[in-house]
Amino acid sequence: MPWGMMIILGLMATVSWSLNNPMNKNRGNTMKRLLLIIVSLALIGFPAGAFGASITQGSIVDLGEERLNSNPTRTLTYLAVGNPGNEVMTARNFEKVKGWCLTWVEVFPTAGGVAPDAASIFLLDADGLDLLGCEDGSTTPYAGLNIIHATLKRACYPNLLLSRAGLHVNYFPTINSLITLKVIDQGAATGAFTVRLTFERR
Repeated sequence: MPWGMMIILGLMATVSWSLNNPMNKNRGNTMKRLLLIIVSLALIGFPAGAFGASITQGSIVDLGEERLNSNPTRTLTYLAVGNPGNEVMTARNFEKVKGWCLTWVEVFPTAGGVAPDAASIFLLDADGLDLLGCEDGSTTPYAGLNIIHATLKRACYPNLLLSRAGLHVNYFPTINSLITLKVIDQGAATGAFTVRLTFERR
């Protein structure tokens, strides 16, 4: 049980004891003070994201050789709500795409959910490199810029900045470490969207 919840439950028990204590002549004031403390601790103990923001990582799905180039293909889907922050690929999913190439990224509103606001994503490797071409780590999105849309499905290739040439190129990075999905600027607290990554063995 989270520490914040334990404290709140403890204070609730204290409130109950205080109100039922015949020796307490200031029950009204005591109740008001303790309730104020409980509300304050609740706000501290439960971050804003806990009130709706979430992300659920699915399992790797094997599509076989469905693509035109006949390469073995697998997908990984994330179901997100609000501005969930970062989600690290599970070790189990990583083992299924280790050594494979990330080839395609799709993002679309989740069917039946609340429409999301325009927002952006990063796909970070273990060293903080954005596989979608961000030039400053994970602050200013590039290929992932505003890829989340209220009504439309959008997609992009992985992207890499060639710093010597000062230009960006699309490429298919080999997955050698856990990938972190980072979402920023999602203003709709209950906006629901899906991120689907496609991997190929080459």
